[in-house]
Amino acid sequence: MFTGHEFKSWLEKQKKGRVVGVASHPGACPMAAFLREELGMDRPVVGGTTFVTHPGGEGFYLPGWARRTIELVDAYGDGYEVTAEDVLDILRWVVGEGYSLSEGPTEANL
Repeated sequence: MFTGHEFKSWLEKQKKGRVVGVASHPGACPMAAFLREELGMDRPVVGGTTFVTHPGGEGFYLPGWARRTIELVDAYGDGYEVTAEDVLDILRWVVGEGYSLSEGPTEANL
């Protein structure tokens, strides 16, 4: 479906300073924006460990790099508008912690 490499590539293509999401908002976080814009998912909803393609849709477990990235984005505080540069900095941190961007989501049967 996707790996962290595709997520990173999407972030790198964004214009400097572009807000790509809102911290602590499951339908508006950077991961939800990526799923919508890059993968064409209708209304993805992203939780701490899972996402669904749309409300009531197919569910997936997020890989470790994605869970940690979401955790660090949310640490900015509810409603903080996150730029692509913010998330790229977080991804560098996450990789430095030993997470592999090669992992993808797995089916969750939610």
